[in-house]
Amino acid sequence: MKTLTVKRHEWLRGQDGNSSELLDENGCSDIIGHCMRRINNVTQDRLRGELFPDAVFNGPSLFTDNKGVHNSFAMQCMHFNDSSALSDPVRERRLTQLFEEENIRLTFVD
Repeated sequence: MKTLTVKRHEWLRGQDGNSSELLDENGCSDIIGHCMRRINNVTQDRLRGELFPDAVFNGPSLFTDNKGVHNSFAMQCMHFNDSSALSDPVRERRLTQLFEEENIRLTFVD
């Protein structure tokens, strides 16, 4: 199982109506951006300012289907990451469960 450590101070989340960026100008990422940087080794330049994984991957990946369109896993990640209705503990628990289904262990640290 792969491990992904998410530093809370670098994590964009809970912004209903406004999609979190894969990487913003301050170096912060949504959960997909964290994964793409640390597990897929996608460069910061490639992620900066992008909102969706299909802007980075044009073929199959953890977040995109065979046509390069973001898949249901990506949609669930975006929903849990961006929903302002979720408290951070609930958000972390749901994302942890979701990533475990993909054989990735999430750890959130301060």
